[in-house]
Amino acid sequence: RRACRLAVSLARECALEPGESILVIGGQPLGTAVAVHGALFAGLRVVLAAAELGNDRLLHHLVNSRAVAVVFPMELSARIAQLFTLAPRVRHWISSGGVRGGKG
Repeated sequence: RRACRLAVSLARECALEPGESILVIGGQPLGTAVAVHGALFAGLRVVLAAAELGNDRLLHHLVNSRAVAVVFPMELSARIAQLFTLAPRVRHWISSGGVRGGKG
């Protein structure tokens, strides 16, 4: 269900068109899987990048993939913010996940 909701949001709220590229920066496995499936449901071309990559490599992926949106783990927000002005093609920066309360 989460992937379907994301697909609807990407299409309606973000106005992403099928065939456009989205960069998914891996974080928690479940969150990454939901982001990838949601993007695929929306008909987007998915490019994956590891969270461990430096900003120079992430920027390389952004430029070469022609990504118009980026999904990234919330804990990388400060680091990803450094890319905002360097990647003008990106229309949407979408943080995902986060720390949940409770035990476990």
